[in-house]
Amino acid sequence: AVGEKVFYLGNGEMWPDGDKLTHGQPGEVTGPATDTSLALNGVSVKFPGNKDAIQLCLTDLSRREGKATLSREVETTANFSFRCSHRAGNGWALAGDAGAFIDPVFSSGVHLAMEGSRRLVIDADKALRRGGDEVLPASAFKTYEKGTARALKVFTRFIYKWYEDEYRWAFMRPPPHSGPVQFIKKRILRVLAGDVYQPWRVVPFMWTLEMMAKVNAAGIKRLNGELPPPGVAPRVIPGRTSPVPELPAA
Repeated sequence: AVGEKVFYLGNGEMWPDGDKLTHGQPGEVTGPATDTSLALNGVSVKFPGNKDAIQLCLTDLSRREGKATLSREVETTANFSFRCSHRAGNGWALAGDAGAFIDPVFSSGVHLAMEGSRRLVIDADKALRRGGDEVLPASAFKTYEKGTARALKVFTRFIYKWYEDEYRWAFMRPPPHSGPVQFIKKRILRVLAGDVYQPWRVVPFMWTLEMMAKVNAAGIKRLNGELPPPGVAPRVIPGRTSPVPELPAA
């Protein structure tokens, strides 16, 4: 019914105009769906912050009970990360999210699961070819354990730094005439490509970018009084003597 409060239960989506859907998002029914494919089982729903109502199937929605009461205080979990102290033992091994979870932002768990499984097979194959008990000892997976530990350290450092405004600024909006920064960024992109099992290939560049980010942020703060969000241009950028020009109206 029009005006009914509902929750969205589907997968998250985003449109070019800024409208978006997130799982669990509350909204209000504005009328029947105008899309012919949803004529019999769809409605239009307006979600706070969106410009337009969105056509949705009823199976993607849950009715919000007006008389429901909380049985206890609402709780939230801010950090789902974990690491098992051992990722292999006698006759068993853990790969991907079974052994560690850092953060969903770069889908690192997918890479660790696929590449980790490949490395586990190599270790197991070598051990079985040497003969002995079919139940492989934990020592057979030492190479896998050490490699995974190194990969987790690289991913963790990059992901945690990504949540710092200074770091994102240097990465997403490098200062002018920043050839060295661009060079370093290309090397750090190896992390996103999964090159994390050989830290020496990326960690030195990560350290360098961290230092440059602090220097760049200090200059922006000195000239502007604060560090704007990464998606907003500052009034003055270090290396320029005049304010950043405004973009012409569309």
